[in-house]
Amino acid sequence: MYVRTHFNVAIQYFPCDNGREFDNTPFRIFFDTHGISFRFSYPNTSQKNGKVERIIHTLNNMVRNLLFQAHLLVHYWVEALYMNVHLLNILPTKALNNITPYEALHYQVPSYNPLYIFRCLCYPNLSSTPPHKSAPRSMPCVFLSFPSNHKGYCYLDLCTYKIINLTPCDIR
Repeated sequence: MYVRTHFNVAIQYFPCDNGREFDNTPFRIFFDTHGISFRFSYPNTSQKNGKVERIIHTLNNMVRNLLFQAHLLVHYWVEALYMNVHLLNILPTKALNNITPYEALHYQVPSYNPLYIFRCLCYPNLSSTPPHKSAPRSMPCVFLSFPSNHKGYCYLDLCTYKIINLTPCDIR
């Protein structure tokens, strides 16, 4: 459990909205094993889940705006969502007395140095061992987001339209 190992905090309950993706046997076994209880809201009562519904609405609007401004297809909504969540976590919020969620969690001010514009042109190092000396070591790509599972960057290769995840040492 990430929360327990990284922040030494035990999760006591898991609120959810009766979504089928949460109400299943593997989830129940995992939660029972770790002493976490489910708290389901009543069906069709999204107003009782106001804060969560509001942030989902905000994130959906932000994702649509990023994709529209970047002229990208809806196919890249996950990367736009990662970028928006990253931005929300490093921006001050009134709910936390004008500090950032990152600062509230890690007790330090977030760094704004590795911040890039969504869909900006870049040339990441894609091959540390090219086939020959004069072979290109980079291709035109666009920055999409910061991956959620490791430090690094997520790019879209403009030649193949494949998403590439790179660590900071791969970037030049």
